[in-house]
Amino acid sequence: MKTGLLLLALLLSSPKADAPPLTPGEKLHYKGYVFGWIPVGDVWFEVGRETRGGAGLYRIDARAFGSYLVYTLDIRLTSLVDARTLKSVELRRREVGTEKRDHRVVFDRERREGTFYRKKGRFSSVALMDAAPWEKRAVFPITDEVNDILYTLYFARGIGDAPGTSGNYWFVENRDVWKTLVTVVGEEKLHLGKLGDFDALRIAIEPDYSEERETAANFSGLFGIQGRLRVMVDRKTRIPLLVSGDLPFVFFRPEVSVVLQEWSLPGTKR
Repeated sequence: MKTGLLLLALLLSSPKADAPPLTPGEKLHYKGYVFGWIPVGDVWFEVGRETRGGAGLYRIDARAFGSYLVYTLDIRLTSLVDARTLKSVELRRREVGTEKRDHRVVFDRERREGTFYRKKGRFSSVALMDAAPWEKRAVFPITDEVNDILYTLYFARGIGDAPGTSGNYWFVENRDVWKTLVTVVGEEKLHLGKLGDFDALRIAIEPDYSEERETAANFSGLFGIQGRLRVMVDRKTRIPLLVSGDLPFVFFRPEVSVVLQEWSLPGTKR
């Protein structure tokens, strides 16, 4: 039932680098597969612009959808990024399928702290969930390097071109701050059916917690996989093309892969 969340988590872990500008109008669509051929869901991303309180913001929307028999998983993420400082302002995560949950993280850069809110209770409808009051659950310290998980996708994808290049990224998920190590491990040609051929970079993403083994294990559990993520990124556009990892089943580790199906990037032609 959590496969759709895994698909979203896999993609949200993919890399970019020194804060290239977000591109309003960028749209991405992926399909997820187990064993390379069994479909398990879809993931979409879109970048836009908006204004709140007189401040210009980038808006990143993501959606993971999957269904099996009577269970439907539908997760919506929205990240707001200050267009002037290029720092996270707020992240909201809504589940509107069979399970209904709503929470958000607000970043206060002056106080150097994040605040985690949630809608408390179990809800039989999205309308009831939306009408429920927000409950403050935690306040935690952040540094200038800490942003949200969607932000990390869009600002870590350009880590670099040279194999061996690496860097650390920090992001908030719920009330926890995670540190990851992103490394360019190689390059190759990748064929994606009707999308054609790509000059791709192979990138590895893994928790970076030194000797804190217990914390690193929690990180792996967060993403629903064990060990490192394997990511293929288009060298030209920095769009993630394919992401794969291993599901932590008891007796074996089937691979799950998320494959690009469609993309639209203003000003770019293929």
